[in-house]
Amino acid sequence: MMDIPSENIHWLFGTSMQIIATFVGLLAAGFFFFHGRLENERDKDETLREIYDEIKKQYYRRFKTLFAITAFSIITGFWVLYATAAGIEWHNSTVEAAIWLLHMFNLVLACWFFIFIVDPDIIQHTARRLVKKNTNLFNRYGDHGMSQKEFIGKFSALDKILRAVASKTMVSNPGQAFVPFVEIIKDLHKEGIINNEQLEELKQISMARNISAHSKGENIESSLGSNADKLNKELNILNEKAGTRE
Repeated sequence: MMDIPSENIHWLFGTSMQIIATFVGLLAAGFFFFHGRLENERDKDETLREIYDEIKKQYYRRFKTLFAITAFSIITGFWVLYATAAGIEWHNSTVEAAIWLLHMFNLVLACWFFIFIVDPDIIQHTARRLVKKNTNLFNRYGDHGMSQKEFIGKFSALDKILRAVASKTMVSNPGQAFVPFVEIIKDLHKEGIINNEQLEELKQISMARNISAHSKGENIESSLGSNADKLNKELNILNEKAGTRE
């Protein structure tokens, strides 16, 4: 396939390894920078919770693959340099081509990862992926789904009464910094104010709200709306009982 003079082998593969190592090192720095930025965004916006977790999984999965291939590329490069320096007769056009193509593939993979981490629409793309994944929450093709606007209205009413119950039962207080919806329901469950079934239903409703906030035009399963209405009534009863004990 190709016949590379021995004196050029060291330069060719040595330079290739340096480029790969430098590029992947810069990507590692960029990865941790974007990782920190996403964490900051999630702290400011509770609707990014599930989306952030999914993005983080994708980051780690792709980064792990990139590092594994990079390690293999560098090992093969070192072997080439050692064999050439030691005078070992290994030259074979097929082997040279295979190692060179591995290094080129490594660079292409690094570029692909770079494009992924700087994608300005990564939140919307991830939200759409989660919609497809969570078919129990979204009615994408049915005729009986609930519009996002209607569902958000039900969620807002549920969020309001939930915070009132948390405040009256001393799980949170009015002077406390804003507490995410999920943290409130966990605290209420820990205190025995809501049961396991209510906790799971509230988690599903919260997840649907968070994902739908970043994916436009997706209908919500009507059963979630019914659950929101049911929970609203149950929490209103708890709120009234908590008020009579004050």
